[in-house]
Amino acid sequence: MSVCRKCSKRVKAIDLKLCSKCNTSYHYQCIGVLADIFSKESKAHKAAWKCMDCKSSDESVDRVSTPPHNTASTPNPVPQVAVSNEDLKRYIDKKLEQSLAKLLSDITCNFQTESSDTRTKIQELTDCVNFMSTKYDQLAADLEIKSKTIEHLESLNLSLQNQVISLNDRLDHFEQQSRNCNLELQCVPEHKSENLRSIVQQLTTTVGCSLPDHEISKYHRVAKFNRESNRPRSIIVKLSSPLVRDRVLAAVKTFNRTHRNNKLNSSHIGLAGDKKSIFVCEHLSPTNKHLHAVTRKIAKEKNYKFVWTRNGRIYMRKDLNSKSIWIKDADFLNSL
Repeated sequence: MSVCRKCSKRVKAIDLKLCSKCNTSYHYQCIGVLADIFSKESKAHKAAWKCMDCKSSDESVDRVSTPPHNTASTPNPVPQVAVSNEDLKRYIDKKLEQSLAKLLSDITCNFQTESSDTRTKIQELTDCVNFMSTKYDQLAADLEIKSKTIEHLESLNLSLQNQVISLNDRLDHFEQQSRNCNLELQCVPEHKSENLRSIVQQLTTTVGCSLPDHEISKYHRVAKFNRESNRPRSIIVKLSSPLVRDRVLAAVKTFNRTHRNNKLNSSHIGLAGDKKSIFVCEHLSPTNKHLHAVTRKIAKEKNYKFVWTRNGRIYMRKDLNSKSIWIKDADFLNSL
């Protein structure tokens, strides 16, 4: 592979310009031949081509050895133009400047087009962000208002809950007070033709605490707390005062203590058939009755031997040597 005399780089066959006189190789680009002209040159033209040095040498020889031509015999002589390296350099620089100017113009035009599209998209994005920011500020303001409203409602709800608890406590207290003169007779067998007054008088006489008529105000059976229970409905007896009630309860307690093998039952009030135990206790409000049932269950689980009521209050005791505990509510039971 030949080496270009101008740039000292190797010359491919397709780019080769070979001097027919001195056999010196050139890139056709290095000697200022345009690509389209080079591609149209014939083989004969390429074979006869001479480099600038050889052409200059031939012209010098011709000027010395050849007499001047008769200008009259050549009316239209073809001028011989010698291309110097400087001319070639200026030509190439001009072409490069034109190409660079065109390239720069294209780049500028494309950049302006792309820049316009980019600015449009940025403006759309900015508008979208501003819209979202406005909406966010509105939502934040609404959220703050709603948070304050919720906080106020929570505070109000807590206050109302405390009021409801207080009102329920007062209501339960009033309900229990309204029952202070009452006795509840549990597990007394039911009969269609029963005489409740007679049953009450027979029971009080049996335990040794007979009551005159004026001390017994009312008596009736009440609906079952648990309708699926097989136990008979309880009898509520309203007495004249809490003292009369306590006197009957003390008499029943004494009777059962002295008759451990034959505690108060249906045979003591003149009812035939199997003996059914009868229980006499204070008439508790629904809340206290439920608490009493839960207390008895917990006492059984935790081995408390005694559970009783007094004046509407529920008490329990571990054993004879321990102190009595007043059960105020279910939460207190769970803390034991």
